[in-house]
Amino acid sequence: MDAAELLDGLRAIAREGLDYADNPYDRARYQRLAELVERAYSDLTGLPAEVVSERFRLDLGAPTAKVGTTAVVPDGNGRVLLQRRADDGRWGLPGGWLDPGELPEEGVVREVAEETGVTVEVERLTDVRGRRASLPAAPHSQVGLTYLCRVVSGQPRADHESLEVAWKHPAEVAEWHADHGERVRATLGRAP
Repeated sequence: MDAAELLDGLRAIAREGLDYADNPYDRARYQRLAELVERAYSDLTGLPAEVVSERFRLDLGAPTAKVGTTAVVPDGNGRVLLQRRADDGRWGLPGGWLDPGELPEEGVVREVAEETGVTVEVERLTDVRGRRASLPAAPHSQVGLTYLCRVVSGQPRADHESLEVAWKHPAEVAEWHADHGERVRATLGRAP
């Protein structure tokens, strides 16, 4: 078992224990477990313990999988709307985490507009993927939803998360961010 997966599970036990414990002795045990998990995350990621603690404090509720959305937006000429990401320099689909209370279809439309300047409309869900926690990037498990979308309006432009935004033929992309090439293939039914 990966250390991140172990810590993700222990953190969930500690959080739920703190939420439901009805005596001070159990609360103290769950609080100690939470502190040990935070220290282990700090050691594994190199982040100061205070930063880890604050991030977890802001994460309300029981730790559950993060849900993200990505969009495959074809142009009708064999190209798709892609962004060359600022975090790793690779080409990927526009998308991101859902905001609290946001439906997945709303989130993907918002993310595409924020990251590319293009307004889209969702046609259909095309792919669902899960990923276990892994350090240092993701101290939590993830669920990724991919939607086929069509352009409503707007012209591509980069934002702070993108080095470049462009219409690209998937076969021309040499390096994909994570599994985004596979998501394109699952959506369009052809190899990128």
